[in-house]
Amino acid sequence: MKIIQLVTSRKSRGAEISAQRLSESLIQQGHQVWYVGLYGHPEDLQVDGGVSLDLTGRKSKLDLRLVFGLRKLIKEIKPGIVQANGSDTFKYASLAMIGIQDSKLVYRNISVFSYWIGDRGVLKWIYKLLSYRIDHFVSVGQHAAVDLQKTLGLPKSKSSVIKRGFEIGFSDKVKSRGIVQEKWGLSDDDFILIQVGSLGMEKNIAFSLDVIATLKKELPQVKLLLVGAGAEEEFLRSKSEALAISGHVVFCGHQKEVREMLAGADLLVLTSLVEGIPGVVIEAALQSTPTVAIKIPGTEELVANGISGILVDSYDIAQFADRILALQKDSSWRYQLAENARKMALQEHNEKDNTTQFEALYSSLVNASLK
Repeated sequence: MKIIQLVTSRKSRGAEISAQRLSESLIQQGHQVWYVGLYGHPEDLQVDGGVSLDLTGRKSKLDLRLVFGLRKLIKEIKPGIVQANGSDTFKYASLAMIGIQDSKLVYRNISVFSYWIGDRGVLKWIYKLLSYRIDHFVSVGQHAAVDLQKTLGLPKSKSSVIKRGFEIGFSDKVKSRGIVQEKWGLSDDDFILIQVGSLGMEKNIAFSLDVIATLKKELPQVKLLLVGAGAEEEFLRSKSEALAISGHVVFCGHQKEVREMLAGADLLVLTSLVEGIPGVVIEAALQSTPTVAIKIPGTEELVANGISGILVDSYDIAQFADRILALQKDSSWRYQLAENARKMALQEHNEKDNTTQFEALYSSLVNASLK
């Protein structure tokens, strides 16, 4: 089968990496895959054994050159499946495929759709219209799927859930700890927290800084590694200085490979306002690093409170800090959470199973069109 995997840009971000990994798995199963970015990006992620290219469009409300460029590519390749993976790919794929019946369009929903639409009624109406050209919607989690169905008025038959699959690989925790300490200037006594994601408002990292300011009073050796870049970075640096915690927060910038960093940390923290299914929780679990997170639908689907991690009911700084402090004091509890998290990740997010589910979906859509 010929398959186009469309991403916003070929960079090391959740949806793009997930599509890259899926592409390579599909190629191993004998499919032909084109990994296509709407916009160019310096990282230029590649798919082994497939074709990797960019349409080099312009980031705007609507670049018609992108619509026609993608449409031309689809007509040339004649794929059985075009899969659009999050963000701008929704509008460009659905517009490009109007009138094209031989290829089936799948949209992979990676987040909580209603959060990004907000109360913009006109935009919601536009996406409802565009959704008619999409043959099937796949969400990364149950809450995201229900939200999407409700927001766009989708029939249940047009929507399903396929969990994210992850490559199974483990880093030696002792060795990783040493590497992390050396690279970021940390000591053996430091209790290392890590937060991974873009430095944007939705990640609510300002809350994490308030937690660190509270924690350092009882846990002066606490350190927070912030892995990522984004629009909020300057504000967050200023805030850390104002809170007098600059010595406790390390801005690591964007890191292409975070597995070793996750393995070397004591805990992953997640304080987001919204998440689809935060893949970093699974990546950390595979490295036997448990998570402390705010309880929102996306984290609830991944973290079993008190079993594989800790969920904090509200954005309460003192409560969040207390949970971290309790885990720091009880290493055996932390170890048990880590073991349980790892087992759950292995059972529910196997990359091979993920690929099999996508293959089955693709086959059902293509075969249905042949009847």
